[in-house]
Amino acid sequence: MCTFKKKLIGITCLSSLLLTLLLICVSGQTYGHYGMVLVPVVVFHIASLVSLGEKQENCRGLGVILAVYFIAVMIVPDWIVQLKSTGTYFAERNKPQISATLQEICTFIETNTEVDEKISVYGNYDIIYVLTQRQHASKYSYQSPIGSVNPAIMDAYFSDLEKELPRMIVTIETDGQFMNQTDRMRAFLSDNEYTEEKRLLYGADSEILVYQRQLP
Repeated sequence: MCTFKKKLIGITCLSSLLLTLLLICVSGQTYGHYGMVLVPVVVFHIASLVSLGEKQENCRGLGVILAVYFIAVMIVPDWIVQLKSTGTYFAERNKPQISATLQEICTFIETNTEVDEKISVYGNYDIIYVLTQRQHASKYSYQSPIGSVNPAIMDAYFSDLEKELPRMIVTIETDGQFMNQTDRMRAFLSDNEYTEEKRLLYGADSEILVYQRQLP
């Protein structure tokens, strides 16, 4: 390979690594799985390093050592964890995966709304839309964590709520706080005459609440 192509590949690799590091730091600050989707970018660089070791006359075994190291440290441990849990997943494959609390909330929504009435779930629980077969009142069916990253999303979300005035709004509350912009949501609920209709313990320290708009 000519020197120019080698330099070009080297610059491209370095640039992609720096970009990947930046993106992982941004998207993975709160939720690691957002950052993890970018990790495969480094596979090329690992392969290049192994290949470089194989091409060196005085260290032909370096590629094998590096390959074994990456497999042993980065791959096998995760595989072992997954394999250990496979038996449990298989044994419980027919058990309901929805908590009793969430199921009760969904039943309440289904009982007190019509199929064509829209609702909104404030936070990150889109499963409620699926279980109740109710449409969401905003294109932002969930607002966390994207609303924290881009505040303009929250403005658009509340604008959609003002236009649609969904029949019900479901929130998750922890220590008196919602997942995002608590004061703003409380003001919206109050100004538009939503009343608390149901409150259940959700997890160790949270509560799930259902607010319903009073029809004229």
